[in-house]
Formats: sequence, C-alpha cells, structure tokens
Amino acid sequence: MGPKNVKKGWLACKHAKTGTTSIVPLFIDNPPHYYPSNTYLQACIDASPRHLTYLSTAQGGSRSPKAAGQWFAQAARTAGIQKTAHGVRKLLASYMAEHGATDGQRMAILGHDTTSQAQDYAKSADARMIISGTKFDNSPQQVVKLVRK
Repeated sequence: MGPKNVKKGWLACKHAKTGTTSIVPLFIDNPPHYYPSNTYLQACIDASPRHLTYLSTAQGGSRSPKAAGQWFAQAARTAGIQKTAHGVRKLLASYMAEHGATDGQRMAILGHDTTSQAQDYAKSADARMIISGTKFDNSPQQVVKLVRK
C-alpha cells in the first residue's frame, strides 16, 4: 500500500486474504462524521522518504505482510500503544460504530465481506452503547413512559 493507492484523498486497497476492497476517506476535506480524522498523518507521510509503499524497509524495499505487522507492533509498543495492526482495525470498527457508522459503511472502509463480520468487530462498541444508554432512547420522557406502564 502506497501513494499509488490514493486518488483524490481516498485510499483504495485490496485485501490479499479475502480479495475485498477497502475505500478509506484518508485525506479528504470533509470526512464522514463517523471517521476519525488525523491532521498529523499527511505531515508524517510528507516528511517520509518517497517509496512505492508507505511501510518500506530502511533500504526502500516493500515489507512482506508478516514483516509489516511485526514492524507495526514494535512501533506501537515503542510509542506506548499496546495494539497490533489487527487491534487498531478492531478499535477503528468500534470507533466508527460508536459514532454512527452503519454496517455497510464499516464494511466499505474495513473491507469486511459480510454484515456479521462488521457486527462482530463492533461488539465492544455495541456493548458500551447499550450500557451507556446511547444505543437506545433512554431520555427522561421515555423512562417515565416505561415506569408508568
């Protein structure tokens, strides 16, 4: 994955494992409300050496999927983040669900094949929304209606 995968601010990449395509609003002016924007990402890419892939070796070569995952995990640990690339993907799924993304929107960005995959990745978000009362209408008016029945 590299600069060739970005067109007009949208990143498109095909997942080797499943063959599905992810379309990510990476550098667009008005990203969807459910997608976290990061103003630092473009600055980091601009400051990096130019290579065919974003996660290249010190010599400029492409990393294998396994090596990229290991590099990411090590970089995350160094930064004090206890997540793997897969963990960050699950975190993004939860974030998007918590901010109102539909199953279809999460599927398109994360490259899931089925709604059950999208729902499985967002389980922790659904649990938090149910517990906090944001998944359902628990306004005072609604609670009063339930109590009076």
